[in-house]
Amino acid sequence: MAQSVSVNECLLLQDLSSRNEGRKLHAVRHMSVQVADESLKSELRDIQYLNKLHSLRLGINLKVEITWFNQLSNILFMSLQGCKLVKLPESIGELHSLRYLDISHSCVKELPEKFWRLYSLQVVDARRSSLRAISPDVTKLINLRRLALPTNCALKLSVLTRLGNLSRLRNLKYFTVAPRNGRKIGELKDMDKLSGTLTIKSICNVKSKEEASEARLVDKQYLKTLDLWWRDSDGYNVMSSENGVLEGLCPPRRIECLKVENFRGDSFCSS
Repeated sequence: MAQSVSVNECLLLQDLSSRNEGRKLHAVRHMSVQVADESLKSELRDIQYLNKLHSLRLGINLKVEITWFNQLSNILFMSLQGCKLVKLPESIGELHSLRYLDISHSCVKELPEKFWRLYSLQVVDARRSSLRAISPDVTKLINLRRLALPTNCALKLSVLTRLGNLSRLRNLKYFTVAPRNGRKIGELKDMDKLSGTLTIKSICNVKSKEEASEARLVDKQYLKTLDLWWRDSDGYNVMSSENGVLEGLCPPRRIECLKVENFRGDSFCSS
């Protein structure tokens, strides 16, 4: 539901020297900061009512470490898009109300350990960032709806255990099957919100039609493209056991594009 926003609730901050002039800062809920000098590191923390903010957007030239994030106790949305920080400060782990974090196109390479305790997070946008790793603790963020990652991190995400905990997730580029608990194809069972494109890798680790059916792909009605990747290389040996696995996978009826790669069975199911 759309809500009106008062002009007094919004503040574009371009000059810290004039931050208190003519404004009722206690009423500000949405702030955009376009200050790139060292004064941002210390002087902004002196602004009263930071704890009243609901959204904060920091300029793309941000380079200095922020030490006052812990004052943003009611923040819901934060954008650090394009920032030059290599690592986010530990204090970001104290923003327990945070729902949406945008670090896309940024230089951020790693996220602090406490970040994975932000259980209210619904969206993390790290597209085209320098992020290099994704913690196994990401599966604790059970409220995540969208997790946009650079390709290298999306592949690392695909081999983590217990991805099925992220049952509200709407995008997952890759899922890699392994024979051990927490990595089996059944982890996909309750992830019925997935949309767009899903590539399932290493399906050769699925051993039966019954095991394949545990993924409940037929229930994932929002998927448009499904890529079923059996193995990294093709071969000439026919493995008729894979016929049943393919049948058990049973993609959703409205799928627009279905790819089957390096499959060694000798028949396709008719449905």
